[in-house]
Amino acid sequence: MKKALSWEQGSLIYGSKLIVDYKPIESYCPELIPQNKTRIIVYVWDCRIQKAKKHKLSWFLDSTIESMIHIRNRLSAGGKNG
Repeated sequence: MKKALSWEQGSLIYGSKLIVDYKPIESYCPELIPQNKTRIIVYVWDCRIQKAKKHKLSWFLDSTIESMIHIRNRLSAGGKNG
């Protein structure tokens, strides 16, 4: 007779042996410092802008790219995206 796998409070149990002890990722990572969080968000917007500029229709999307740059600048200055 095969032993059953079961989950109990974040742990994978096989028979009576503990196989995997699950901990949420938040328990491994410290909280983000607000300044670092802002830098990460601005970096992501920079990547989006670069990708949009390299797109073959970038000449057609000039106003959209300008809007993206405006949002990126507002976020880097501490404003909100909205």
